[in-house]
Amino acid sequence: MNPRIPIDLNIKCRTCALVTNSADLLGSNAGSVIDSSDCVIRLNTAPTAGFELDVGGKTTVRIV
Repeated sequence: MNPRIPIDLNIKCRTCALVTNSADLLGSNAGSVIDSSDCVIRLNTAPTAGFELDVGGKTTVRIV
């Protein structure tokens, strides 16, 4: 266990988007749907800058 990561993040979300880094999202125009979620969890370190129309720009939690 990494001691720098709190066990309880105390995040409450009614809706959640789990976003992986995938070329399948390119051209999807899914960014607004992703960003409309209460919480957006992103996996890995894929950039969002410049791709907001497809992947959104909101990040609540990033897991690397």
